[in-house]
Amino acid sequence: MTLSIVLGDLCRVPPDLWCDDAALAAQCGASEACASYDSSTSGHRIKLTVLYETLCPDCQVFMTHNLHRMIWRYAREYVDFVLIPFEALHGGTDPNVAEEECFDRIDAKDWERRKVVDCRKGPLGVKLQFEMARLTEEILPAKHTFVPWILINDVSTLHLQNYQGNLMTALCSWYRGPDTPEGCKTFFDSLSIRQCSVS
Repeated sequence: MTLSIVLGDLCRVPPDLWCDDAALAAQCGASEACASYDSSTSGHRIKLTVLYETLCPDCQVFMTHNLHRMIWRYAREYVDFVLIPFEALHGGTDPNVAEEECFDRIDAKDWERRKVVDCRKGPLGVKLQFEMARLTEEILPAKHTFVPWILINDVSTLHLQNYQGNLMTALCSWYRGPDTPEGCKTFFDSLSIRQCSVS
């Protein structure tokens, strides 16, 4: 069996890979679009928005493992974070009970507890809840159908959700700038430990 690559077949890779290589972009007729993306985003921070429910186990894992351990650690130099909590009820859990459990877990002082409860039940808390609801409902072009749900630069698509499991790699490849961010270099260096080198 021989491996042959026919130039005409290069466009059979998914379109989100076309801008990774100038020859591939040219072959697939995407050079202008790729150049436009490169020039309009060069040196600009990437906006990562996360829609989540506070009591959702999948959201909690995403926030602690993906967002905190990976994205915050390696990408905060070029990523702006927007967190949109909404619909805190998950699986019928009473938010007051969850709030008390959280206070107990972090050993919150009485004055800290009062401050949080006053905010949540007061005018500011109500205003913030309505604002989070509005932001959640206004995402485009695709509405979220599950959480966590991510947006990049205020754009929401179902396809984008496929990147949640490997978001750090995606963010590094989407960033356009004169230099590779230090966080990406460190992240990829940590990956090379687990990969075989090709001589």
